[in-house]
Amino acid sequence: MPVEGLAIWVAPIEYVILRKLEYFRASDSERHLRDVAMMIRISGDSVDQPELERWIDELDLGDVIENARRYRP
Repeated sequence: MPVEGLAIWVAPIEYVILRKLEYFRASDSERHLRDVAMMIRISGDSVDQPELERWIDELDLGDVIENARRYRP
């Protein structure tokens, strides 16, 4: 994506969600769970659900995403 003539890389939302789930698993910091819950709520249909689910299965993050989906601040 060019910005003022410079090429920049922006992480897809699915990538950020996956990293946050891994960070939560590693640290047990509720902040990461809260962030994922908010990203899912705000991003809605812009999240590629089949791709996200594929990687959740691949990385064995099913239990963590369920915690994020149930999270209520």
